[in-house]
Amino acid sequence: MVLDIEEKNNEPAKAQESRSDFGLIKETTALSFPQDVIMASQKHFVLVDVWSPRCQPCLQLTPILEKWVKKLHQEKSGILTLVKLNSDQYPHILAQLGLRSLPAVIVFRNGMPVDGFMGALPEKQVVTFLERLTGLSLETDPVGDLLKRAEDLTTQGDFAGAAEIYARVLQAQPAHPVALLALIQIYMNLKEYTLARSFMDMVAPEILKNDPPLQAAKKTLELIEQTESLSGSAVEFEARLKANPKDWEACFDLALLYNGVGKRTQALDLLLDIIRHDRQWRDDGARKQLLELFDVWGPEAPETQAGRRKLSALLFS
Repeated sequence: MVLDIEEKNNEPAKAQESRSDFGLIKETTALSFPQDVIMASQKHFVLVDVWSPRCQPCLQLTPILEKWVKKLHQEKSGILTLVKLNSDQYPHILAQLGLRSLPAVIVFRNGMPVDGFMGALPEKQVVTFLERLTGLSLETDPVGDLLKRAEDLTTQGDFAGAAEIYARVLQAQPAHPVALLALIQIYMNLKEYTLARSFMDMVAPEILKNDPPLQAAKKTLELIEQTESLSGSAVEFEARLKANPKDWEACFDLALLYNGVGKRTQALDLLLDIIRHDRQWRDDGARKQLLELFDVWGPEAPETQAGRRKLSALLFS
């Protein structure tokens, strides 16, 4: 098949000379079309992506084609190439190829068009088309792609966008632990604790049992909820302790409030003070709470390491 593609933009000779003889993805021109498409299709499939910079669906389809052409190349090198043709530079090409709309993809083999499609197909349909064309299986991981996108949005600080994508993951896999953990952490960071609790309650006990990050998130959320339920302010508890240094209720609650605002050392000292003077208070409740804080802070936190040393010295002195 010979197409009468006249050179409309008078591509400079130097640019043509620098054009690679072979490339997985390339732009074509009137001068290079016979080599890029007709001759190349004698060796492998050539996908011609006819597009326009003024066509929004074209701009959506091209990256999808590029992504999966690269994937196919990894599966089987040399099975096909992608050639992009800007129809704005060669407007008469639409008529010659019998195209009535853009975007359009035409597959050439042995110098002739053998397959193709028009319109910006969804990515899944593009993959199905390429699998049928090449006979290769492209195992897609839509959930994995969604998780990667959500993680990127979280890194960029777009928590609302990330939460929306994680919710889509849960629609496909309701018990997905990564999506559940991410949503719990997002809503805790946003101080939307009721929403965080709703997703924590979706975690199956058998999954929680074997998932340390989820266990840590559960303890963190429980500590936050415990702190949120306190009736009183730090100023009030401080005043009560000043009046009665052995008001262990005020001491304990003040430790929780201090921890909630990042005053870990002060929280640690208050709980150690209770342990030092009254191990039996609340059935050793201060020590148990301190161990919970160590779990939430993490083993590498300096407050955890210092706290464990002080606690050991206190218990075994």
